[in-house]
Amino acid sequence: ERGLESLARCRRLADSHRVDALVAYATSAVREADNGGDFIERAKLEAGVNVQVISGQEEGRLIFTAVRHALDLSKTPALIVDIGGGSVEFILGDGQSGASFVDSVKLGTARMSEAFVGSDPISAADLARLRRHYDAVLAPVFAQVTGKFEQLVGSSGTLETLAVLALARTDGAAVPTTLNGLRVGREALGELNEWLVRSDANSRRRLAGLDEKRVDLIVAGSVLLDTILRATGAHSLTISEFALREGMILDYLSTHRQQCDLYDRYTDARRRSVFELARRCDWAERHSRQVARLAVGLFDGTKTLHGLGPVERDLLEYAAFLHDIGHHIGHSAHHKHTQYLVEHGELKGFSPAEIQTIAQVARYHRKSPPKSSHPTFAALPKAQRELIKTLSALLRVADALDRSRFSNVEALSVELTDDAVELTLTTAGDPELELWAVEHRSDLFETVFGRKLRVTAQPDTAPTAPLTTEIAR
Repeated sequence: ERGLESLARCRRLADSHRVDALVAYATSAVREADNGGDFIERAKLEAGVNVQVISGQEEGRLIFTAVRHALDLSKTPALIVDIGGGSVEFILGDGQSGASFVDSVKLGTARMSEAFVGSDPISAADLARLRRHYDAVLAPVFAQVTGKFEQLVGSSGTLETLAVLALARTDGAAVPTTLNGLRVGREALGELNEWLVRSDANSRRRLAGLDEKRVDLIVAGSVLLDTILRATGAHSLTISEFALREGMILDYLSTHRQQCDLYDRYTDARRRSVFELARRCDWAERHSRQVARLAVGLFDGTKTLHGLGPVERDLLEYAAFLHDIGHHIGHSAHHKHTQYLVEHGELKGFSPAEIQTIAQVARYHRKSPPKSSHPTFAALPKAQRELIKTLSALLRVADALDRSRFSNVEALSVELTDDAVELTLTTAGDPELELWAVEHRSDLFETVFGRKLRVTAQPDTAPTAPLTTEIAR
C-alpha cells in the first residue's frame, strides 16, 4: 500500500509537469516478492504507472551507463559497486571498451540486516556469520575482478553515506557540496566500520549525514564495503552520484533520439505527437510539408466561405502532414491504411473526436469522397461530417497541387468571385501535371463551396523562394 501511494504521488507530480514519458523500473525487491506480479498490476490500474521488471544484469548495465557519464573512466579500468536494499551489482569496465563483467548478488542492506542483524549493537556471533556469508557469496565475484581494476567506484545512497560519514570523522575534513568524484581512503572507511559495528541505533542516529531510514541498515552495508576493500586490495573508494536513476534517463535519451529531437523542436504536444507518428511511419516529409502549406493556404484564402477557425485549420494541417503515412503498410488503398494508422497511432493532446476528424480527412485525400455509405463516416455527428467534407475538399486540391512531388508550386494566391474560386500559381517548372491533377480532384471542392475552381499558373522568373500565400478579397 505504501508503494502504491508513493507511485501515485510520482504520477501526479509527473502530470503536473506535463511530462512526455514516464519510465518505471522495478529491481530486486519486486522481482523476488511473492506478490510482485500483483503489485505491478495494481500499480498500473491504481497509480497509472507501467512498471517494467528488470534483471540484475540489466540493472548493472544501466548503472554502468550512468557512472561512465559521471566519472572519467577512459584511462583506467574500474570496479563499480552499487549497494541496494535487495541486491548488490558489480560491474567491471572502462569508458572505452564498456563493461566486461556484470554480476548481481543478493546481498542488499535490507536483506542482510533482516537475515543477520538480530541485536543492537550487532553481536559478535552475528557479525561473524555476516562476514562468512559475504566471503562465501562474493568469492566467485572476487575471482573474476581482483587485479583487473585500478579504481573502486561506489554508487547509490549507502556508499555515498559511508563516504560522508568517513570523511566527517577525519580531522579538519569538510564535506563537499557535491560528492561526485569524492575519494575516501580505505583506512578512514575501516575506522568508520569499526565504530559502526560497536554502535547502537541511538548513537548512529546522532551522526550528521546519516538519514533516519539508514540507521538500522548502515551496519550491514559498512561490513560489506569493508569486505570488498579487504578482498580486492582497493586503496580507496570513489563516489559516483550517478546510479540507476540517471542510467534510466541516459538510456532513454540514447534510444529515443528522434523523439527527443521532437521535444526540442516542438513545445506543443499536439504538433509533436503528429510528427512523431509521421516519423514512425517513414513519411514522405518533403511532399507532406508542401501539401500542408498548400492546404492551409487554401484554408486561409477561402475563410469567408467556410467560416472555420484556428482549431480546424490545425486539424487540416495535421491531416495533411499524415495523409500519406498509409504507404508504410502498402501502396494500394494507402488512404485507408492512413485512416487506420491515425486512429491507432496514440496521438497525444487530442480528443477522440479530433483524432477521428484527422483520420477521416486524411483518408479522403484521394479516391472516393466522403459518403453516407461509409460506416465510420456515417456514424459521426452531422456537424463533424460537414467539417470532414470541407477539410477533405481543401486537402484533395492541395495534394493535387503537388502531383509531381517536387514542390513545383512556389506561391499560391486565392481570389473569390461571385461564382468561382480563382487560384493563381507561381511554379518552378511546367505546371501541366498539377493542373491536370486539380481538374480531376476538384469535384468535392466545388460541391462543398458551391463555386467553380479555376486555376492558372505562371512560371517563376525569380530565384526559388519558399511557398507564400497571398489572399485577395
